[in-house]
Amino acid sequence: MRTRRKVKRKRLNEPDEFITTSEQIVLYITKNWRSILWGGIAFLLVLLVSIGIIYNKRRIDTKAFEELYKASVPFKSEDQGGNDNNDVKENDVKEKGDEIKEKTKEKAVEIYEDIIKRYPTTKAAGYANLYLGHIYYEKGLYDKAIEVYSKVKDRWGGILVEEALEGIGYSYEGLGKHKEAIDIYRKIIEGEGSKPKEEYYIYIGRCYEEIGDNEGAKRVYTEFIEKYPDSKEAERIKDKIKELGVGS
Repeated sequence: MRTRRKVKRKRLNEPDEFITTSEQIVLYITKNWRSILWGGIAFLLVLLVSIGIIYNKRRIDTKAFEELYKASVPFKSEDQGGNDNNDVKENDVKEKGDEIKEKTKEKAVEIYEDIIKRYPTTKAAGYANLYLGHIYYEKGLYDKAIEVYSKVKDRWGGILVEEALEGIGYSYEGLGKHKEAIDIYRKIIEGEGSKPKEEYYIYIGRCYEEIGDNEGAKRVYTEFIEKYPDSKEAERIKDKIKELGVGS
């Protein structure tokens, strides 16, 4: 008869891995507690400094936008008091930027230049440069406007770049440099910005007309109709194409 084989219980003579690892950790901490303590203190200091930097940046940004807001609305007389609203939003500034009246422009220029000088890294400084460019353009100081708009283009992103490029294009037109304006408007069309592109085709066509290149104007206007057949400007542009000698 076949004998049943005995299964021997495994002897637990190997060290417990968990206990061994725990002991090693405790031993490491015991030997290096000073280094660990100073490392923790250093980490906390870095964290606190980082939080302080972020808080200070936000405080500076808010202050800069408050200053910008003052220059972007018609000034009140001293007896009327100033604006005590500290919760100035970026969209408020955008909406008010175009409301500057002629009698306040010189003062606005001073404030914009001061913001650019005191808060050069803030987005408010980007808007200050942009609005400064608008004022120079309206005064016919096209070279100065291009200089200021170019600073916005080179340092800030988003809608500011598109607005600055548009300002540069307008300024080139003001200087009679229509080929340069065409290049700028094409950059806007080819860019990835959020602004609608259709109006820039019209600007380019206008520039071609100004330099007497009717064929170039026809080509761009035709491209506009192909891309934006439902545009509110479509009928006007079709009429313009006919005037230039091309059927719709």
